Amino acid sequence: VIECLPDQTRRSNAATRSYITTGTEFDYVSVSDNCYDPVVTNNINGLSTLAGHVFEPGVYEVIWTATDACGNSDTCSFMVTILSYSYSITKTQISTDVISRAGQQIVYEIVLSNTDIFPLTNVDLTELYPGAGLGTLGEPVESISDNGILDADETWTYTATYTVTQQDIDADLDLINTITSTTTELPEPASDTALTPVEGFVAMELEKTRLSTDSILFAGQVIDYEIILSNTGTRTLTLVDVLEIYPGTGAGTLGTAVESISENDSLDVEESWTLSASYIVTQEDMDAGLVLVNTVEVSSQQIPSPQSDTATATVYQIPELSIRKETEAEHFTYPD
Repeated sequence: VIECLPDQTRRSNAATRSYITTGTEFDYVSVSDNCYDPVVTNNINGLSTLAGHVFEPGVYEVIWTATDACGNSDTCSFMVTILSYSYSITKTQISTDVISRAGQQIVYEIVLSNTDIFPLTNVDLTELYPGAGLGTLGEPVESISDNGILDADETWTYTATYTVTQQDIDADLDLINTITSTTTELPEPASDTALTPVEGFVAMELEKTRLSTDSILFAGQVIDYEIILSNTGTRTLTLVDVLEIYPGTGAGTLGTAVESISENDSLDVEESWTLSASYIVTQEDMDAGLVLVNTVEVSSQQIPSPQSDTATATVYQIPELSIRKETEAEHFTYPD
């Protein structure tokens, strides 16, 4: 009579994807016979022991057979399961638009593939978005069975999205989106990333206009101007500096900017700033008789080279001379 173990389960070595039998762990338990010592062998390697035998992942029936000298035999058997788990995860950007402005949406495809022969359970995915924008992660499309288990040779496909923020564009850094996954059988996270270049740009329009229409005829007249700055790029402009270069030594003023979107001292995308300026004409300006050219220069942290625009006013000289001569009347006395 030969006695075997109950069914056995082992985990293969992750690096070698195999399991090496240690000692007599899979050998028969005992054998008894009344006709001399029986010969015991197994169906796996044909030997009297499985010590050192290398099992590949799978399920095996181990059959032990004892045969005595009288020709009697007996068998027992049990199952040996060698587990092995592995899967791959890939994340790919499938949208193709160049990312240059806030509000654009990046679309990704995430693919999980069971690359081994045993199923994976409790698959959990976590998206690590590149910024504070809105992100979504859809439900998986299971290629074999819609059972919530990543079966052997099965693939799950997800769709994810991320909406780009103005902060992302202003940072001018690549957007790195990471997906991580775990399963009950493989709790150590696996991950993959997708990198998206940011190609925002800076641009600004500047316009200076003379508002007052009076002809420049005398000292003391005030010339009024309007200055409009517009952010025509896709990145926020900060540390905006406006410099007025007056045409002469007269008193000039430059008002505070009126911001069209947000009073945050930043020239936001699609925002305009409106400023008022003035210049008081001097006698020197009148005497020179030259066109009065008023220039504004604007720079920012993102556009350090000043941009400029001018407005002109023509001086009209009207020569006029007034002469007045006065005489004293002489009084004469005549004798009678």
